[in-house]
Order: sequence, then structure tokens, then C-alpha cells
Amino acid sequence: MKYFKDICIFCMLISLCSSCSVQEVPTMDLETWSMMLKPQEFDVTKARAYKYDFDIKDNEGYNYLGAAAAHGNSDALRFLLGSFLVSDKHLNHQSDVFKTTPIISAVMSGDLESCVILIEYDANIYIDNFMGKNAYEIAELMGKDDILKIMIQHKKINDKSL
Repeated sequence: MKYFKDICIFCMLISLCSSCSVQEVPTMDLETWSMMLKPQEFDVTKARAYKYDFDIKDNEGYNYLGAAAAHGNSDALRFLLGSFLVSDKHLNHQSDVFKTTPIISAVMSGDLESCVILIEYDANIYIDNFMGKNAYEIAELMGKDDILKIMIQHKKINDKSL
């Protein structure tokens, strides 16, 4: 019986099972998520207690991935990308205000590990922000040679010549 209950909890977390009698898992709101994003305060155990709607955006238009990348929180990115089936739409989501994608936010935060994680999950480095600059160009402008090397090594150049 315990096994069945565990399966039902898993089903609820990924929103597959609607017939379970187990109590509904709350959706993580972005205010709580933002408080958890400080790298020293991020707790995977707490994060697992929620389900995530990747269409929810904060007041600047960031989804969970964009917010985590902007904070340079590689643990949060690894948790989200490793725990859920994240679509390209959400992986490459542009914020409302500056049209910033999670990979652009990661580059701007300077967190190499966050950039590596997003690139490994095929984040598109060639989507332009509101100024017409993409993640690769921003890394060049900021002198982020370590991030540029990763972009080139992982061949995430989307058939554009560098």
C-alpha cells in the first residue's frame, strides 16, 4: 500500500494522476521561489515539496529558469532541468521587459556553472534581447572568455559562423 501512495505522490508532482485521493501538492509561487534563489539558501528538499507551472512569470516576466539564472543559482537550475520535462519554449523564454532568456541572464550573472547547465540542455544562445544582442555577443562584450569557450566546445552555435 505504501508503494501505491508513493506512486500517487509522484503522479501528482508531474500532474499525471487526477484520481488520487492524496492531498494536492501546491504550486510554487514566484515570490517564494525568489526567496529561495539565494544560492546559500536554496534547499532542494523544500523545492521538491512543490509543483511548478513554467508559464507563471514574475513582475519582470521571468519564469523559474530565468529567475534562477539571473541569481546565478546553478543548483536551482540543475533541480528544475533535471526534475521536469522543460520545453524549448520555457528553456528559451524571453522576459517581458528586456527580452532576456535564461542563458542571457546566466551570462550576465557571470555564473559559469549556470551557463554550462543551460547549454547542456540546449539553450539557444542566439536569441536576441531587446537591444539586439544574444548570449554569445553579450559574453564577448563582457569579456567572459570561459563562457565563450563552453559555448564553442558544446557546439551550440545553431549553424551560425562565429
